[in-house]
Amino acid sequence: MSAAFLINPYSSGGGKKGKRLAKVLAAAGQQNVVMLEDFSKLTDILREFARQGVTALFISSGDGTVQAVQSVLAEEDIFDENPALALIPHGTTNMDAMTLGLGLRNPDEIAAFAGDLSQAKRTKRHTVRVVNPADGRTRHGMFVGTGALRNAVEFTQNAMNKNNIRGGLAPLATLITFVTNYLFSGGKSSIVRPHQMRAEVDGAELLEGEHVAFFVSTLERLVLRARPYWGSETSEMKVLSVAYPPPAVLRYIGPLMWGFPNRNLPESCRSASAEYVEVSGAGKWVIDGEFFEAPDDEPLRLELGTEFTYLQAP
Repeated sequence: MSAAFLINPYSSGGGKKGKRLAKVLAAAGQQNVVMLEDFSKLTDILREFARQGVTALFISSGDGTVQAVQSVLAEEDIFDENPALALIPHGTTNMDAMTLGLGLRNPDEIAAFAGDLSQAKRTKRHTVRVVNPADGRTRHGMFVGTGALRNAVEFTQNAMNKNNIRGGLAPLATLITFVTNYLFSGGKSSIVRPHQMRAEVDGAELLEGEHVAFFVSTLERLVLRARPYWGSETSEMKVLSVAYPPPAVLRYIGPLMWGFPNRNLPESCRSASAEYVEVSGAGKWVIDGEFFEAPDDEPLRLELGTEFTYLQAP
């Protein structure tokens, strides 16, 4: 396999980890290393990789850059066969890499791994395809959410990341802040508030009315190792909705997020698998840490997207 590296020098902490990796790669003789300093040039960079016959693409970044790369690869005819992706968690949020990542953090080990990919493990996973966002730019990510989940990401970026609270500490701090704020405000929270929406799953109505949170994902685990899915799993794409007002927070947050001691959740919490979802009413969304808006004149359509192969250390 022919390997190339794409490094976002503006990732978490000014891209220090990615820049350190680039130095190690240069010392190891790896020449196909590109700094992604301008996202408008991403397509041209990928076209050059295709011209060179790259079959393994290492991405040093966070979730947002991975989403951008996957979107271009999925929507544009660049490679005859898309390269396998090796995700290196060098961003502010690295939820994709938690499940699908390379599994190596030491730059020397990464360089050695790229030099011999014969023993690499391969995991396949589909994206969530956002078909019709308001700006018309189709996206392919692994987590798409609205309501409190979208608000939580915005809060994490503005209140946590800017104060240098990053990695796993940031979502944990956000969760603690939200729960405390909600409990001591009598349920009057600027984050946990009602959103009127309607959602259909594979053509059948799933919900209608006021909801506090809604998301779709193809990841096995989310931040804080959460796995808020239950019931039948007929598709990689999982759906979660929580009606407003949310159930007793302290009682149900454990069963909802991690399934312990058991799910035993009220009817206001619903989970499903789907090939496609259409959502009306919710205007503001987040996909892998990046924000976008739904169309005004039709439901937002989310569907099972492109399947990619992810490289992992044995």
